[in-house]
Amino acid sequence: MADDELVMVAAFLYPHEAKLAQSLLESEGIQTFLRDEHIMNVQPLWGLATGGCRLMVPASSLARAQELLSVQVSDEELAAEAGVFEAPDDAAERD
Repeated sequence: MADDELVMVAAFLYPHEAKLAQSLLESEGIQTFLRDEHIMNVQPLWGLATGGCRLMVPASSLARAQELLSVQVSDEELAAEAGVFEAPDDAAERD
C-alpha cells in the first residue's frame, strides 16, 4: 500500500458527524476526503446501502487519525471548553 493511498478511517450515517471528525483531523494537519458525502445529503436512505459517509485519509496518517478519533471527551470537558456552566442547585429553588 502506498503512503499516499486513501484508506477509510471511519464511516458515519450522518454527514454532519463526518464533517466534525473531518474538521478535527484537518485541525491536526491530516488531509481528508469524505466519500459519498453528497449521496448522503441528497438521498439519506441510500447511506445504509453505500456504507455511510466514509472519512478517508492517506495511509501514512491512518494510525494518527485513529488515535485522534478514539479520544473520549466528557460532557463536563465539552462544557468547560465552551464556557458553559451549570446553574447552582439553589437556582431552581428561587424560580
